[in-house]
Order: sequence, then structure tokens, then C-alpha cells
Amino acid sequence: MNEAIKILERWHGVEVEVKDPQRLNHKITANFESESIVRIMDLIRMTSFIDYKIEGKKVYLKKR
Repeated sequence: MNEAIKILERWHGVEVEVKDPQRLNHKITANFESESIVRIMDLIRMTSFIDYKIEGKKVYLKKR
């Protein structure tokens, strides 16, 4: 998840804040080309126990 967060921040110009550090232990494998940050976060939410909230350029990750 750490690497995915770095990529999301770089590609989408957002800052990701992890409210629950346990979420960083989640493993994710995916290939995206031009999906929006909302679409990517929706897919992560559907396939994990991670929820999110976007406020401006800040994305908050938390336990669902």
C-alpha cells in the first residue's frame, strides 16, 4: 500500500493521509492508465477494508 500511495500522490497531485496505520499492511496489485482518483479509490474500497474521504487535494484513508 505504501508504494500505491506514493504513485497516487504523484500521478494525481494529492496528499494521502492514513488515519489507521494498519491499512498500510494491505497488499494491492493493479494496473491503471487514466482512471480518476475517485475511480481508483472506489476500486480499493470495494476490494479491501479501506474506506476513504477526499477533501480538495487531500485523501484520507481509514478502516472501514
